[in-house]
Amino acid sequence: MAGNDQSNPDSAMPVYIAGGSGHGSGWAKTANGTPLTTTAAATVMAAMEGMRQYITGIQLVASNNTATVIKVIDDTTVIWETYLAGSNSNGASVQPISFTTPIVCSENKPLKIQAGTGGCSVYWNMQGYSAT
Repeated sequence: MAGNDQSNPDSAMPVYIAGGSGHGSGWAKTANGTPLTTTAAATVMAAMEGMRQYITGIQLVASNNTATVIKVIDDTTVIWETYLAGSNSNGASVQPISFTTPIVCSENKPLKIQAGTGGCSVYWNMQGYSAT
């Protein structure tokens, strides 16, 4: 697939926008070239009055050999997490995760993503939609 060199975490990863078909406003967010490298949470979506965020997919890439746990946080509550192995000598690979049933966030709360280990280097994409 053009633009998706999985051995190079800096190459463009596929980003699609979920939504339509009665869903609210679709969105897609990325690390914008800045990977998660510490345990500080990165804000994916700011709080939106009267709206909930629905997460339909995440793609994760570990670009160094440090494994970590990736957490999706609804304000201050971890609502989903997964283990992400570090990359190996064969290079980084995309870990695509699709949610058949979207993860539903609380109304009017910020959505964040966080690595559980300092020293990791994780690029991410997240897709979903906003609705009441």
